[in-house]
Amino acid sequence: MEGWGHNATSGCVLCGRNKASYRCQDCFTGRLLCQLCMLKHHQEDLLHVIKVFHLFQPCLLRNSRDMSYQVWTTTHFQKTSLSALRLQFQLGHPHNTPCVFQQQAHKYFVVIHNNGFHSVNLYYCNCQPGYAIHQQLLDNAWFLSTPLEPRTCGTFAVLHHFHTLNLQVNTTSYDLYTVLTLLTVRATPKPASSMAHSTVTRALALWAHT
Repeated sequence: MEGWGHNATSGCVLCGRNKASYRCQDCFTGRLLCQLCMLKHHQEDLLHVIKVFHLFQPCLLRNSRDMSYQVWTTTHFQKTSLSALRLQFQLGHPHNTPCVFQQQAHKYFVVIHNNGFHSVNLYYCNCQPGYAIHQQLLDNAWFLSTPLEPRTCGTFAVLHHFHTLNLQVNTTSYDLYTVLTLLTVRATPKPASSMAHSTVTRALALWAHT
């Protein structure tokens, strides 16, 4: 179901110079882009799921019955992430513009979204006068699971989605956690398995009573 499509013999459809190996699972077009163009067009969409195309070189397989050889090749898309591609996200400044006095968030900062858990390279604005960390996160529609030294946030979208499901079909926080974990396993080479269920439950509970 997945392959090069119409990009089989071409490079990046945007720059036309580099090899096109990356595809966004959440963008509408699904175009194959090079790494630089993929990062450029996802400066404010850091929670999209990215795939990279891998091509294995052909090799000879020997048939023990008739001593013949066959050429074996395989190609596939492997899930990666914008964080793995070194995309950095700056809060407190428009259009992801770097802050001169930027402050790095926790090394393993995780954002919970409808399509799974996302490890992000996050930076706060430390300009004076400026906004507190929790204000910067809330301005970005990210809800904190704890007010002190946050390491995990849930997007307003996923929290509202769960709240609606909980009211209509009694979906539990464990159900949501299980589904997001399964999506994350398919979305990154190293899924966020260390994400505790209690963290998700706390964020959902705070949202429901806000």
